[in-house]
Amino acid sequence: MRVLVLADGGPEAGLGHVSRATGLTAALRERGVEVDAQVLEPTDHVQSLEAADVVVLDSYRVQPEDLSTTAPVVAFHDAGDTPDGAALVVDGARFEHACLKPAFWNLPARELSDAVELVVVSTGGGGAWADYPGHVRRALPHATVVAVRGPYAEGDPPDGVEVLEAPESLAEVLLKADIAVVGAGQTMLEAAAAGTPTVSVVLVDNQRRQAERLAALEAVVLADPRSLAPGVAALSSDPEWRHRLSVHAQAAIDGQGARRVAALVEELG
Repeated sequence: MRVLVLADGGPEAGLGHVSRATGLTAALRERGVEVDAQVLEPTDHVQSLEAADVVVLDSYRVQPEDLSTTAPVVAFHDAGDTPDGAALVVDGARFEHACLKPAFWNLPARELSDAVELVVVSTGGGGAWADYPGHVRRALPHATVVAVRGPYAEGDPPDGVEVLEAPESLAEVLLKADIAVVGAGQTMLEAAAAGTPTVSVVLVDNQRRQAERLAALEAVVLADPRSLAPGVAALSSDPEWRHRLSVHAQAAIDGQGARRVAALVEELG
């Protein structure tokens, strides 16, 4: 069986599509499936896909009906109308199908400190990444604040904020952090799987549905730029609240979603 995985990439697409594709690719290969994973840049035109038994598509630019293939298509879906022409739709707001990288697959229940000493801030591959660490720095002047600079980010964060340059994985820093401040996309799901108490900001509209669902489960705290500093300060001062968030987050995102989706993909072949 051969599976072709296609995922949006580049500055405008962010990193979430490629991250999901990476997790699913690893899970398929774990099952012995041959996988060809490709990043779709904005100028790419998908040619004939005759060699694939199944095509997995994680894209806003390309729709299943655009593909020149007779193979069944698996489409990731976050917002808008459900894709037509897909044999299987993977809904981003169904957390049992959250496709995370292998570093998040088998994490134990999180043990938290009562004190907040380290806060990690990650708001995607680029954009206004330098604004949010300043809010956190002002809210928690005695904590270490680490800002993740994505591969497409420009500018520098405020004084007193450490920078982590485009790491391959956020697993290590999320497992060390006492609080995470993140965009409401794939990194929010990774922070939840890690059991890191998380304040999340919806940066683009396609993140809203999964963010609101996770907040309704009391697994993350939703904030906007105006409420970010007071929200982080309140969370920092309440160890019991952080513990509840951690437990609920790991219950919602157990890290096994990529394996579940891989089993469904293999059935199509």
